[in-house]
Amino acid sequence: MAYQQYRAFDPAQMGTKKGYCLMNARLGFGITKGTFPSAKADMQSQIANGTFHVELPPNNIAVPVYFDTSSVYEHVMVCDHGVYWSDGKRIDNIDFNVWKPFGWGECCDGERVVNVVPDPAPEPTPEPTPEPEPEPQPQPTKKTVYQITVEKFED
Repeated sequence: MAYQQYRAFDPAQMGTKKGYCLMNARLGFGITKGTFPSAKADMQSQIANGTFHVELPPNNIAVPVYFDTSSVYEHVMVCDHGVYWSDGKRIDNIDFNVWKPFGWGECCDGERVVNVVPDPAPEPTPEPTPEPEPEPQPQPTKKTVYQITVEKFED
């Protein structure tokens, strides 16, 4: 499955307020009004509606990535084409032994940020061309041959 960016991400617009990671992330996508109270609530909504993915995100899009933390609210960063941003700061060389991602979402705070691009339908397989029927070969005709022996009797 492929994805296409629907809302552009601008790290310069991302918020920096400590303790407000979801708000900070959504501002980077230009989403001004929030829907959920926490990163965990946003992630749970995406799990329920089928827009959550448990693997790392593709490197050709910008999406929110949700992380397991000691906080009951969890944490969200934005992965922008393979570069991670957290609360307005670029995170170089993210250590996934320290940061444990739950997965990523197609939405941020209830607003879609990427669209699913359906895979192209496979080309139909052409019907195989049937082998031509062999031309009928002339069949030998049956002839019944009788041998007649004629004996001549003299008187």
